Amino acid sequence: MDDLSHLPPRTQTELFRALESAVTIRHRGELFLWAQGPLQALIPHGLMLGFMLNDEQQVSHTDCLQAVVLEAGKLEALRHPKTGLVVRIAQRCRELGLMACQLPASVTEHAPLDIGADLQQEWRELDLGHGMFQGSGPLAGGDGSFFALLGLTQPPQSTQALLLQVLLPQLHVALSRSQRYGTLEATPDVVSANDTQLSERQLEILHWVKLGKTNHEIALILDISELTVKNHMQKLFKKLNVHNRAQAVAKVMSTSRD
Repeated sequence: MDDLSHLPPRTQTELFRALESAVTIRHRGELFLWAQGPLQALIPHGLMLGFMLNDEQQVSHTDCLQAVVLEAGKLEALRHPKTGLVVRIAQRCRELGLMACQLPASVTEHAPLDIGADLQQEWRELDLGHGMFQGSGPLAGGDGSFFALLGLTQPPQSTQALLLQVLLPQLHVALSRSQRYGTLEATPDVVSANDTQLSERQLEILHWVKLGKTNHEIALILDISELTVKNHMQKLFKKLNVHNRAQAVAKVMSTSRD
């Protein structure tokens, strides 16, 4: 691996913060916030796809953490565990002995081989801008992971390829943990014993409202539709007899302190 000492001081600081904050990731929502915070600061992107692989190097779990909204058909064409473009890119990289590559293809020290005109053509047809791909290869026990950062506005620089390589162990562990722990449950300071009329999902949404998240961001964190979040919010307002988000949080917080 290249020496990290040549990185600009600001990048070194951001990398340290990303590595430090990744250690605490357990739930999917925390992974989303980390991807859209520390990771985004280092490698600006529109969409991250993560895949856990079993001992036969087949996809056992996939997750999509997106800052941009893609058409459902386009997203399925990317993430399908058997036929998705990113999965086939991972397979091609494995066949070529590559841990990393980028599209549109270019020759760099981190992506020295062409993964094929067929995959490049599919990439162009999906109009996804620039993408970076990094895999772990088989790990102890036979499992592994593969990550794709898509929607980069400029061709990835060698520094970004190095950063993604350095961050791969944290990405792997974070995705594995989020698969196990799932979404983040509402924290005690939001849940009130006197508010049992609220469902677990509504309390969960209220937790993210308390943290200042929009309906769109909550939908991405919880992997549900924005309309579903909106419907839950309307029911929350009615059950709590409030008219807005701030009143809802304030009422539950006040009750929990009684």
